[in-house]
Amino acid sequence: GHLKSDNRMSRNYLKGVEGDHINALLSGCGYNMRKLLMVFLLPYFIGLKIIKFFKKNDVQCMEFQFSL
Repeated sequence: GHLKSDNRMSRNYLKGVEGDHINALLSGCGYNMRKLLMVFLLPYFIGLKIIKFFKKNDVQCMEFQFSL
C-alpha cells in the first residue's frame, strides 16, 4: 500500500505550511489511536469469543452426561 492512502493523508484541506503541520500531526494522532484501540479492544473481543465458546461446550458436555 501507499503510505499516504494507508494513513488517510490523501487530501489536505488546510492551507499553507501551518495546515501541513496540523494535518501531519492529526494523522499521526489518528494512527496512534488506531494502534491503541487494537491493543486494548482486540483482546477484549477475543476473550468474549473464548467465553462464548466454553459456555457453548459446557452445555453440550452437560447434555452428554445426562444422556448416559
